Amino acid sequence: MKKVQDYYFHQAKKQNYSARSVFKLKEINDKYHLIKKGMRVLDLGASPGSWVEYTSEQISSQGSIVAIDLKPLETKNTPQLHFIQGNITDPELSNHPILQEKMDIILSDMAPNTSGNKGLDHQISIELCSEVLKYSDRILKDNQNLIMKAFQGEDLQEFLNEEVKPRFQKYKIFKPKSSRKESVELFIICFNKLSL
Repeated sequence: MKKVQDYYFHQAKKQNYSARSVFKLKEINDKYHLIKKGMRVLDLGASPGSWVEYTSEQISSQGSIVAIDLKPLETKNTPQLHFIQGNITDPELSNHPILQEKMDIILSDMAPNTSGNKGLDHQISIELCSEVLKYSDRILKDNQNLIMKAFQGEDLQEFLNEEVKPRFQKYKIFKPKSSRKESVELFIICFNKLSL
């Protein structure tokens, strides 16, 4: 195991988080200060739950989190959490009563099950990001923000130009130090949702 993996893995255990991925969100929030006390948060692709654990600390008991994933969560006690086990592309899911209320921020750490074919994995990653944007169209409040994971590849710039730019005032690409060096993942930070 590489040192960077050992370090973040052990830090997650030490700080009682369910996965090392927590440090990616922490780096983003330390830089941009997007997750705040009292917020209503939607976390897509939430399993195993480290983003939920970190977010619950930031929003305090005054906030709430709706988390969705195909897999169950492994989070510790999180009273502000409402978890839905399901597929975000399922039309039935979008009719869920709890998803009718507007959100203050949307987080997505979703990624495809990697196949070893970088081109295919990239395409599926962009498709997942498009699904995240559909959620933001419907339930993210105007002038609010979105953080989503994407895989680098040839369609990324086109996706940013055609799908992200028309919806948000600006965006930034962020590669956390806690991402593995060989990883093609990056995070798209979308600021200030525009009125569509």
